[in-house]
Amino acid sequence: MKPATKYAAALALYRQDGARWEYELFDELRAHYPEHELQALREDLVGMSTLGWLDVVEQREHAGQILRRYALRPEVRPFLEYQLDLDKIAAALRG
Repeated sequence: MKPATKYAAALALYRQDGARWEYELFDELRAHYPEHELQALREDLVGMSTLGWLDVVEQREHAGQILRRYALRPEVRPFLEYQLDLDKIAAALRG
């Protein structure tokens, strides 16, 4: 069973040294999830930002859509290591 998309996105940001645009995360996760499961990814990212897990480091508008670039907050990294089994999430995405 695959992990929730928000945890997969958190893992992708955890592995990234820097920030990622939401469309980059969507494209990466598209290889592991059917598109209908990714429909709530934008809301998940906004929610993780509201909880203080992510920072919006850049925001742009394109074709009437707001696009955000997210980075994992440094102080959240130890929490993710403790709270989530990141190796298990990565293995589920591979297999």
